[in-house]
Amino acid sequence: MKELEKVRKYKIGEKEFEFKITNRTILKIESKYGNYADVFKSLIENREITTTSLKLLLCSSVDATFNYTDVEGLADDLTFIQMNEVPLFVTEMYLDYMGINTDLKENKKDNVEKNEVAN
Repeated sequence: MKELEKVRKYKIGEKEFEFKITNRTILKIESKYGNYADVFKSLIENREITTTSLKLLLCSSVDATFNYTDVEGLADDLTFIQMNEVPLFVTEMYLDYMGINTDLKENKKDNVEKNEVAN
């Protein structure tokens, strides 16, 4: 599967939602929070990482039933563990958008196949 086509799922409360960073996500980020590069830079530099991750999560939903509109409302429905997982989840989505494969199982399978061909 091409990375740009990958949709990631995340459960919030009792419902599972779909997320993906697309060019449209970039437009949403700029409309809501200003320059998208500054938002991603905050994530990369670990500045306000939880808040930044929640902002990116809000803007990257591709699920029509996702009705969260602000960081605080979203944070209220996440568990402590989820609040700590969201930065990694969002980082993986960003790497998908950039076309970088983050699926460890897929990477391992590719390495095994390459080794078999080499032998």
